[in-house]
Amino acid sequence: MKRQFQILSVSMACLLTGACMQQPKQRAPRPAFSRPVKVVMISMPDSSASLKMRSRLQAIAHEYQNFSYIDIDVLLLPDDDPRLAYGAPTILYKGKDIFGKEPRKVDGISSRTYDDVVPSENEIVKSIQKMVHQSKPEPSKTTDD
Repeated sequence: MKRQFQILSVSMACLLTGACMQQPKQRAPRPAFSRPVKVVMISMPDSSASLKMRSRLQAIAHEYQNFSYIDIDVLLLPDDDPRLAYGAPTILYKGKDIFGKEPRKVDGISSRTYDDVVPSENEIVKSIQKMVHQSKPEPSKTTDD
């Protein structure tokens, strides 16, 4: 009886302190990109597609090393800004659409639609990786000391 009481006491202590529970493992960011990559998202305020795209970019930035993005509100761009040629939401890498959409004649602000759904995180990462692979690395800045 005393042994059963000891087992019960240890079990209760584990439950109360959480000491016996496995803690979720923290995943380290994965090295998806061989060099730092920064993309630009052109977004439309209150657009459900922009909200989804932003959420996916946030998740990618959290999960992958060497990745960052900036979010630019399409309504704040000047009328002659070449990024208006893509519609919103759009992700650009070095000024080009990551999914290969060609710029159109700039005639103002427009929304962009995707066939069925906003691209997944995986589709976004693969498209960016493809563009990074095809582009030349930025020249490194050196100083003469």
